[in-house]
Amino acid sequence: MSETSFVTCCPECQTRFSVSEGQLKIAAGKVRCGVCLQVFDAKKFTYQPPQAKPSHASPSTIRQRQIERPLTHKEPLDRSTDSVSTATPLTATRDARFVSRAKTTPKAKLHIPVEKISLSPAQQNQTSSLITKLFTSTISLLLVALLIAQVSWFKRTDWLNEPALRPFYAFFYNLADATLPARSAPELVRTYQLTLQPHEYHKDALRISLLIENSASFAQPFPSLQLEFMDVKGRNIAQRRFAPADYINADLFPDNVIPSQQPIQIQLDILNPGRRAVSYQVKLIPDSKNG
Repeated sequence: MSETSFVTCCPECQTRFSVSEGQLKIAAGKVRCGVCLQVFDAKKFTYQPPQAKPSHASPSTIRQRQIERPLTHKEPLDRSTDSVSTATPLTATRDARFVSRAKTTPKAKLHIPVEKISLSPAQQNQTSSLITKLFTSTISLLLVALLIAQVSWFKRTDWLNEPALRPFYAFFYNLADATLPARSAPELVRTYQLTLQPHEYHKDALRISLLIENSASFAQPFPSLQLEFMDVKGRNIAQRRFAPADYINADLFPDNVIPSQQPIQIQLDILNPGRRAVSYQVKLIPDSKNG
């Protein structure tokens, strides 16, 4: 004998189910809705289907068709139809419930929009113009710096005497691991009391004596001495140049500089230029090593 069944309706989502007496005995008449998972008493929410017209199939045929048409996840649930879905008993496993719910609610995909940034022709021209100006300015600054360096090098002999510029030169001399030259003012160095007489020990030699004095307010390097002999017409017939190392005593002047406002006597021995030499003079030549 077949087991009797009846139709119940979920009070939460109004979904109708066909349940049997055996299913109700398992959970004391309570069932769980397979759509919204609501638990309710099946007997309190029974559903009476409308009577079918005589011209159509019999109620048993209708019920048979409803039972043979199971719901699938691919078909949308239409609550307005008269189809009957089988209820899930209260004793159904939790794992089966979670799998059924996961299938009916697909996960939404995260979509991150990608925005493409493009420069207009005006912006591209402005960027190119800015780069060109920056490049031109950099080249101009480098050329100006190179010009200043060249002028500073060729004018170093004069500019080294400027107190305001000496720290600038001292920085670059330290970079080059070189000694900063002392201040120099050759025009402030003078000679006087120049005398010439026969050498007391050598017959063909002469001894020259003179005083050299630095009238500047600072010590400066010794200059070179150039002795010249002329004939009666003023023509140069003999000359000789003496470097500072040739006529100064390194023990007395280890820094090779003339003290300020202090006369220094110098003696030089040379060969006799002959009778044609009727006049002579001494010229001060700034030391080429200075600067």
